[in-house]
Amino acid sequence: MTAKTCTKCKETKSTELFGKKAAGKNGLKGQCKACRKLSAAKYYEDNKAEKTAYYAEYYQANKAEIAAKGKEYREDNKAKLNAYHKEYYLDNKAELDAKSAEYAKANKVEKAANNAKWAKANQPIRNAHEAKRRAKKLQQTPAWYASEDKQVQELYKQATELGLHVDHIVPLNNKLVSGLHTIANLQLLTPTENIVKSNKFLVE
Repeated sequence: MTAKTCTKCKETKSTELFGKKAAGKNGLKGQCKACRKLSAAKYYEDNKAEKTAYYAEYYQANKAEIAAKGKEYREDNKAKLNAYHKEYYLDNKAELDAKSAEYAKANKVEKAANNAKWAKANQPIRNAHEAKRRAKKLQQTPAWYASEDKQVQELYKQATELGLHVDHIVPLNNKLVSGLHTIANLQLLTPTENIVKSNKFLVE
């Protein structure tokens, strides 16, 4: 059997367009996937307020369990999720970059406040990270760096104004390579791009 008639739209379609159901006729659901999707959307709209209230109440009553399960799932599927997010970003790069820049510009004050709040609450972590990074920069800052110090400062200023991140093209800290802290090794990236790149060394 390669075709089946949908009980909803009455169209005869490939069996691949029907969901599986062990107890159903021929092991398939009566409605095609498209009709079931429309029915689900209509049901949701008709019962939106009730459903929203139910899920909110359920979440509040099971917050700890939901958080634990979510954390466990992320840990067990870290590689899979990272690959998915990277692929999604690359497929939607222009749109995501535009939204990221727009959000950063519209929420500059709030973002700065959140960053300051995090820094205050995580001072030991921040201090350790900055100390390590400063030491790394000192070790990988060439003697002639002073001649371009103003250019680097201007780049960081530009990044702040645009809501972007300053990234080392060749990372300062990587298993394969160690780049220099120079203007030629710096680039501006959106926050999303910087998170995706992390400290990877991307070979063209």
